[in-house]
Amino acid sequence: MRIAYIVISAICLILFIIVLFVPSSGQWNSRFRVCEGMKGEVVRLMQISDLHIGKHQDIHSLIVDDVNRLRPDFILFTGDLIDDQDNVVYLESFLEAFPSTVTMYAVPGNWEHWANIDFKLMDGMFRRWHGRWLVNDSVLITVRGSMFLLVGLDDFTGGRPNLPLALSHAPRSWDGRNLLVLAHSPGERERLLANSRQLATRTLLSATCSWMLSGHTHGGGVVVMGVPLTQTSGSGGYLKGWYREGGVPMYVSRGIGDSVLPFRLGAPPELPYFEWELGGGER
Repeated sequence: MRIAYIVISAICLILFIIVLFVPSSGQWNSRFRVCEGMKGEVVRLMQISDLHIGKHQDIHSLIVDDVNRLRPDFILFTGDLIDDQDNVVYLESFLEAFPSTVTMYAVPGNWEHWANIDFKLMDGMFRRWHGRWLVNDSVLITVRGSMFLLVGLDDFTGGRPNLPLALSHAPRSWDGRNLLVLAHSPGERERLLANSRQLATRTLLSATCSWMLSGHTHGGGVVVMGVPLTQTSGSGGYLKGWYREGGVPMYVSRGIGDSVLPFRLGAPPELPYFEWELGGGER
């Protein structure tokens, strides 16, 4: 009994030292310019990933405040919004706090699959904000005279992502220039690039400006001296931030909430904000 007490005390002391002396890596409001130099219309996007919303928390009010301050054209949810059907009411209350001028789109994460969340209910909810719950689907969006195709894939970890199916829903009026793919688990990028001969992947790579948004990793969740203590299944070789080498650029958000472990260390939450300069012509 005495040995167990000593071990528990030592673990608590180590965690206390980590909290005090190990710096968290990353900003809350990471801001990026995408496809600079395209000289096209600028679209303002905010990414919310891995919300794992249950009851209301102060961080949710902070998100709403930043949306009101930055005024994005679109809010994009990259999966794991909720992990229990009973939490739909909290999600709906959270969405209602946003200004009516913002349009919201979302894709499922592994937790929406594992918790058997009602996808029809989710789609109906997002349609009330003029958006969609995208599962292997796409929507052509026009902003101030410029267009881009938004593709939402099913989750790589819990579902069955299908880029060819999603692109088959793209209207013929899409000019093939601007393309954004939402995929909860970043490991999907590796799978897509491994199938580079597939027509859908070639479409992704040939667009004037194409990129991906992902989440899932929580930035490692618990990171000590820059090393994550766990690696989430479906993450591939990705952890956080930008990945540009070898194909279509992808940003992996550290996300907002937590799931298995009820805390974060060294991997603070973030609310990324992007200004996307829509392109035209050739790369």
